[in-house]
Amino acid sequence: YKKIKEIYGNRKYIHIGDNRHSDIRNAKKAGFATVLYPCVNRFAEDYRPHDMSYIVGSVYSGLVNARLYCSEKCSPAYEYGYKCGGLLVLGYCGFIYRTAKEKNADKILFFSRDGYILKQIFDSLYKDIPTEYVYWSRSAATKLCADIFPFDYVRRFILQKVNRGVTLGEVFDAMEFSCKEFSLDSGEPLTSKNQKRISDIVYDNIPVIAKAYSKCFDAAEKYLGGIISGSKNIITVDCGWAGSGSIMLDALLNRRYGIKTSVTGLLACTNSKDQPDSDFSEPYITDGKLIPYCFSSSLNRRFYENHRPSMKHNIYFELLFGAPEPSFRGFSSDGEMKFDTESENSELILQIHNGEKDFISDYLKVAKEAPMLMNISGSDAYAPFAAAISDKKYL
Repeated sequence: YKKIKEIYGNRKYIHIGDNRHSDIRNAKKAGFATVLYPCVNRFAEDYRPHDMSYIVGSVYSGLVNARLYCSEKCSPAYEYGYKCGGLLVLGYCGFIYRTAKEKNADKILFFSRDGYILKQIFDSLYKDIPTEYVYWSRSAATKLCADIFPFDYVRRFILQKVNRGVTLGEVFDAMEFSCKEFSLDSGEPLTSKNQKRISDIVYDNIPVIAKAYSKCFDAAEKYLGGIISGSKNIITVDCGWAGSGSIMLDALLNRRYGIKTSVTGLLACTNSKDQPDSDFSEPYITDGKLIPYCFSSSLNRRFYENHRPSMKHNIYFELLFGAPEPSFRGFSSDGEMKFDTESENSELILQIHNGEKDFISDYLKVAKEAPMLMNISGSDAYAPFAAAISDKKYL
């Protein structure tokens, strides 16, 4: 302050700063008028995750504060993508690449629709491993593996719909059958009282059911065969949860179609403790056929225990990986691919993606000067989402 007066003379001065001691108190002592400009980092400290590693967490907080809390306006969806999705997507892509290299994978398959934004970001960063976007869904895989995993078929189409106001007609329509084929009343509700009887009927008719899907088997073989195209060691990528998409693809390729290919599935997160049949994936995780990034029963267990599908946490998480396109339903008997008629929340998803892309762009500018920042742990990647779902006001 003394130096400024020496240079510019005895004038009126105003000093603007964010430090109450050096910028305000000391300036006033020197005869300066002052304006306190609140420090966004200090102001927003209570709203950032508190359990991230020091270096990645510091960069993350600085970027979020600078982008979102310095008067720039954005939509809630964009903010959600920037705050909760950007670091997660970038970190997961790095994890995918490192794992693919460790496994000597010759192709990476990104499952629809969760792989939509992941493939875009991955392809922009890593050029030396071929990738494919594969139209795949649990519903399609369950039908294609009806006779390989009959319990999963019954669980998906029968057990998960018990006492939910669903009629047998609706249940069997989802399976692409009519109740008449099984001498059942289409108007009868599916309840805990008749679930065993209906389940037994389905189990007893699994060979018939599988035969009815035979043309779907052929269509899937043609589609998947073209994608695999001689690859012997593939990585599949999904958001979560049970990993059945990868497990069933492995069974289809190796057991039904005789395409000898090693399949390893990567998941952002596994089933959580609060999830029904949460132990379904455990043998595959232990065996290394499924590899989680953020959490599992043996990885970052605090997230495993606090992530609750019953509180819609799965839905909120999946929004970060959504796609502005209809869901894939499966293969029809004429070999065509079937999709839902509408795409839900397309505009919302695009705004989330824009937030994620902008965060990644901002982060990469910093990481260019410090490449170590690309080592983003699953714990750090999930932490912003964990902070969001713990804040009822934010939700």
